[in-house]
Amino acid sequence: MMSGDVSVDFRTAQALADLQAAARAAPPDVVTALANGSPVAGAEGVLTRLIADSGCDLSGPGGQALYPALKLAATLPENGLDSFLLATIILVANGLKNGGDGDDLFWHWDAFRSRYREAEPPVRAAIYQGFRRLDELGQIDLFDKPQPQELCRYETGAVIADLTRSTDPDASALLAALAEDGSVAAATEVWERRGSRLVAERADAMLTGMRHVFESSASFAPAAKRGDAITVIPFDTH
Repeated sequence: MMSGDVSVDFRTAQALADLQAAARAAPPDVVTALANGSPVAGAEGVLTRLIADSGCDLSGPGGQALYPALKLAATLPENGLDSFLLATIILVANGLKNGGDGDDLFWHWDAFRSRYREAEPPVRAAIYQGFRRLDELGQIDLFDKPQPQELCRYETGAVIADLTRSTDPDASALLAALAEDGSVAAATEVWERRGSRLVAERADAMLTGMRHVFESSASFAPAAKRGDAITVIPFDTH
């Protein structure tokens, strides 16, 4: 579950949580390579803490000091694709978290959108979903929107096959959402009612199905009950 202000909507919370998880999953050598591009003393330790403890929030002194190097690294895929992607992840997450930097990130998108496709599917989807959410929130204006094959980590047919084999009583709601011209209303209700339990039980077929509904449909936006934290779909569904 994502703690914090429940006024944050599900789609923003999910996109941000995925970016934060993608940053935490970066191998130590990639963090080291990214930190080596900064003149800040102790940059690697600062960057590690920023990823692990601050959720990629660049608003603090450490983040502000690293910001110029991150902006530069996010324009240099030829210097190392993985560190380029990690810098991009941090910048997009910071944009979602703090509501700024949209104008600059437009130019990153315009110049490097095709390079983001080179990331592994979970990371690729997280980056494109982050940009899409910034666009939906009006923090950035993308004239060429992310496409389904960029936004989704799974093939729809494979997800449907897994759900068809599932014995979960609510699998039919997800199958209906993934059908051609399907409605996500029933799937939304399932997540509102059972999301935290599905996460606790690690119900993989249902979690994978929910993730694909989220990634493929912009109208999937479960609400949190007043006073409750927003339950997000785990990053490591498979």
